[in-house]
Amino acid sequence: MIGKGNYRHFMLKEIFKQPAVIGDTLNALINPATRAVHLRELSFALGEIERVTMIACGTAYHACKVAKYWLERIARIAVEVDIASEFRYRATP
Repeated sequence: MIGKGNYRHFMLKEIFKQPAVIGDTLNALINPATRAVHLRELSFALGEIERVTMIACGTAYHACKVAKYWLERIARIAVEVDIASEFRYRATP
């Protein structure tokens, strides 16, 4: 009960925090004056990614399924989504 604040359950709290979290994320990545997106330096080229594996459970698993749809449809990148508790038992290539 301590961390829920005035919300009946933690999921409801997460739902109501989503707009602020999305705003904070976008503010960290987008310069509103130039409308430019700034990503930190990566150790790989985004354009060379051929395959993505997403590992999650619960609600995050369902979010990964949505991301899979968009990545495959828009970026044309092959995506696998696995349940985290089962992933460790796989013999991935």
